[in-house]
Amino acid sequence: MIHLILFLIATAVTQHAEVISADLRTITGTVVADTNEPLMFCNIVAYDKDLKILNAVTTDLEGKFTITVSTSCQWIEAAYTGTTLNMVENWTM
Repeated sequence: MIHLILFLIATAVTQHAEVISADLRTITGTVVADTNEPLMFCNIVAYDKDLKILNAVTTDLEGKFTITVSTSCQWIEAAYTGTTLNMVENWTM
């Protein structure tokens, strides 16, 4: 089983000189195996409520990742070859 450790960092992004602001959040975390070893090259995928993919990244050599998502993000999935999928739901930004 994969364990997904999330650290949430709130950020606000403004485009150009306009007053348009997208409500984005940066999520950082580490993915580890049952043995507490980091999982490198694990896919991290963020979905909205309709299971539309919002963004996706891959963990580094230490199992760490950073992903930026909008406030419409409902699920974060950690997928690794040879393991079952793990979705983190109802987390707080």
